[in-house]
Amino acid sequence: MKLSVPLILLSGLLMAGCASDNSNNFSSVPPPSGQPSIATAGAPQSPKQQPVPKPQPKPEAQPQPKPTQSQSIVTPDTSLAGKVVKYNSVGRFVVLSFSASQMPKTDQTLFVYRGGLKTGEVKISGEQRDNYIVADLINGEAQPGDDVRDR
Repeated sequence: MKLSVPLILLSGLLMAGCASDNSNNFSSVPPPSGQPSIATAGAPQSPKQQPVPKPQPKPEAQPQPKPTQSQSIVTPDTSLAGKVVKYNSVGRFVVLSFSASQMPKTDQTLFVYRGGLKTGEVKISGEQRDNYIVADLINGEAQPGDDVRDR
C-alpha cells in the first residue's frame, strides 16, 4: 500500500511527459559565435532563408617566441679513478689498483687525494699486472688507501 502511492505518482508524471506537444523544431547547426541568432523558437526555417555570415578579417597574430626547452646533455664519466695499494718510501713508487676497463697510459700524470685533499702526484711508469700498475711518486706523499684520479 505504501509503495503504490509513489508508483502511481511516478507513472502519472511519465504519462504527462509523453502526452506533451513536441512541435518545437530547432536548428541543427548553431550560428557562429559572436553572431546573433536569427531563428525564432517556434517557427522552423529553411536553409535558404538564413543569411550567410560574412567572413570577418582575422586579427594578425603576433608570432609568439617558441619556448626554449632545456635539453640536458649527458656525457659518460671517462675520468680515471683508482686506489693506492702499496707505497715504497725507499724507492718512492706506488702500486695502484684500477678497474680492468680503465687503465692509465704510460707516462700519464695522476693526482693522489686523501680525504678529498690533494697530497701528491704520481707518474705511471708502465709495469702492469692484471688491474695493478706501478707509478713513481713525483711530488707529495702517498699511503695505502689514498684515492688516485686524473683530475
